[in-house]
Amino acid sequence: MDKEPREEIGEGDDEEEEEEEEKYTEEELGNHLITAVKDNNLEDTQFWINKSAPVSAVDKMGWSSLLWACCNGNEELVRLLLRHKA
Repeated sequence: MDKEPREEIGEGDDEEEEEEEEKYTEEELGNHLITAVKDNNLEDTQFWINKSAPVSAVDKMGWSSLLWACCNGNEELVRLLLRHKA
């Protein structure tokens, strides 16, 4: 059976990933994080935290992600944000 040759792991992958990764401003990261928290979306919240979203960011009303998580009664999100110094 003929098989396609496998590429070596790591060959050029880092360069391609860096080029493909979207760049966000700190404000955009904060807005995405707050939206994820408002939506009670733990997975997306973790995603944006991993992208270095500022957990202390506030929305147009002056509400932080931590305040949104508290008002939504989402203890899991509150704990996640506190672990990241919100």
